[in-house]
Amino acid sequence: MNDLKKVMLIDDEEMSIFLNKMILNKMEDVDKNIIVFNEAKSALFYLMNADKEEHIPDIILLDINMPDMNGWEFTESYEAIHFDSKRPQLAILTTSLNPKDKEKADNLMIVDFFINKPLNPGKILTLLEGVKV
Repeated sequence: MNDLKKVMLIDDEEMSIFLNKMILNKMEDVDKNIIVFNEAKSALFYLMNADKEEHIPDIILLDINMPDMNGWEFTESYEAIHFDSKRPQLAILTTSLNPKDKEKADNLMIVDFFINKPLNPGKILTLLEGVKV
């Protein structure tokens, strides 16, 4: 099992952010380095301009339904980003129960995980087992 040294959380819902941070902070295998973005465009800007490997997260937890730029639009732009070393794992974290969203995520090579909210310790352990750090 791997430790997560840096987690990026992209979600526009303050309550989801609060709860997800609280759960992540309670996990022993997750360092307390959580970067939060309330909008996808800001997260993309951060990733495109991160000049050092230590600024790159191990995993990105991405909500689908956000205003301005949704999670699917984020994945399109994210796919074009060149990383000098490792590409962060990408996990869709959503309340969507639409099977088409799951199917779409499964068909995108850039998406590593599809997780329904709420996040919980068991789901984080699944991520830890699959994350290549």
